[in-house]
Amino acid sequence: MACTRAKPLTPSFQCKTVGTKHLTYVEFKLALAHVAYHLGRTVEEVSAAITASAGPVANGITLPEFVKFHDDRGMYTGKV
Repeated sequence: MACTRAKPLTPSFQCKTVGTKHLTYVEFKLALAHVAYHLGRTVEEVSAAITASAGPVANGITLPEFVKFHDDRGMYTGKV
């Protein structure tokens, strides 16, 4: 089960109390129900998919390029 970009899900806007930054447990359960409804699944299936996931994954991490005057210690002037 995967969420597609064709049908974005924003249940937190419908479930979260206005003026708060985080969901309470009850609001989270309500958000799960909204996601399950939009995906056409049961709450148990959505909950099991979240539990079975590996968690957040960082893809496409940007690595800095080599900078000669910063990374090459032989280029420093004075004592190192």
